[in-house]
Amino acid sequence: ARVVAPTTSVVTPAATDGQPSAASMMRLLQATAAAAPFTATPAPVITGKAVIGQRLLVTTARWTPAATTSSNSWLVDGVPVSGQTSTAYTVRAADAGSVITVAVTGSRSGYDTSTQTSAPTATVPTPVVADFTAAPQPTITGTPRVGFTLMARSGTWSPWPSFSYSWTRDGVLIAGQTGATYRVTEADQGAALAVTVTGTKTGYATTSTTSDGMTVPAPTPTPTPTAAPTPTPTAAPTPTPTVAPTTAPAPKPTVAPTQAPSPTPTVAPTQAPTPTPTVAPTQAPT
Repeated sequence: ARVVAPTTSVVTPAATDGQPSAASMMRLLQATAAAAPFTATPAPVITGKAVIGQRLLVTTARWTPAATTSSNSWLVDGVPVSGQTSTAYTVRAADAGSVITVAVTGSRSGYDTSTQTSAPTATVPTPVVADFTAAPQPTITGTPRVGFTLMARSGTWSPWPSFSYSWTRDGVLIAGQTGATYRVTEADQGAALAVTVTGTKTGYATTSTTSDGMTVPAPTPTPTPTAAPTPTPTAAPTPTPTVAPTTAPAPKPTVAPTQAPSPTPTVAPTQAPTPTPTVAPTQAPT
């Protein structure tokens, strides 16, 4: 490192018993020493094709003297891309129409920190977007009851894409349900469940299709228990007094009445028969 004599002021170290302290000597050195620049800082080079989906790499030639620490920052049209600080970068669809560069920062004790930026890539081409030739409506399989698991079937797409899923209840998105399966909950009772399948593939228009709804039966209402009627106490029947049988009096013997003697019939005197009159014969006329 080069030591540059101060031009404006001299720092006098504080003395203890006539001797400067270690801290004061350090402050003196810091005030009188200046960092030197690196003697060689070649710019980084990007390798790879600047095409959506392709991977770019950065290579850096040796600095003189060698940097003890270094960091990378990828830029799109000169604007740093958040989180992109590694030696590799995958071109995004959002980069279409832009150029990509990378900045490398090196540092070493006693030297000025230096940042070197690569030459830009070619402009990332905007891809020609095509439609999928087949994007069928998905279906749901499984039993639509609480506790059962439903599964989304995407069908056969052409060409085959990457899929993402979202489940809805009566048309409202169910938070956090983005998998190919869904477990039915009590909140789904009486509602229609559906799944939307989204297909994505580089060079093709992102496409979404939604299944028909699958209705989860409403819960069966629990009948309100009816209190059993309080039975009306039944009065015990009054027992009918039993009449002791009356003893019939012994019948008195019947005495047959004494029959009066039949009177001796009196024979009437026999009456002479009345004589039958004699009729004179009638005389014939003369």
